[in-house]
Amino acid sequence: GLAQAWRRLSLVPRAAGDFATVENAIERALAFAQQAGDRQGWSRGVDSLCGMLQYGPTPVTEALRRCADLRDPARGLPLAEASILQATAALKAMLGEFDEARGLYAQVRAIYEDLGLQMSLVALSEVASTVEVLAGNHAKAESELRRGYELLATVGDASIVAFQAGLLAES
Repeated sequence: GLAQAWRRLSLVPRAAGDFATVENAIERALAFAQQAGDRQGWSRGVDSLCGMLQYGPTPVTEALRRCADLRDPARGLPLAEASILQATAALKAMLGEFDEARGLYAQVRAIYEDLGLQMSLVALSEVASTVEVLAGNHAKAESELRRGYELLATVGDASIVAFQAGLLAES
């Protein structure tokens, strides 16, 4: 219950863009989930934390270290593993390690496709696009976002489609 409460509490500062506070709340959620033996709750927390490590104020090298620390405990939890790999791909691209970043997002794509997670593939298209923009390959960035946009178009949620369309237009 405490893990779930801390995950939910993290949504308030997230809406305000206070990612440092979100990270702290998620770290608490992870500790409670681990203490309770709640691997599913821990996996959800890892997904949230990885998003914060990717987009928040944590320096890239520190965020990569944190992702590496999470890899062993995430073994056997495909969604947690994918979240860690996805964040690591974006962080590696920030360091200019584009080939490694591409290999990582390809691994994530395979996991999501195997599990049939269409919305996760949409989120991955944003990460893949970021990698490609940082690499200077804008045509590939557009292609990655278009893949996500086309997946979203089948879902039909206009607000999400509009967001993805904006990203696509920017690329």
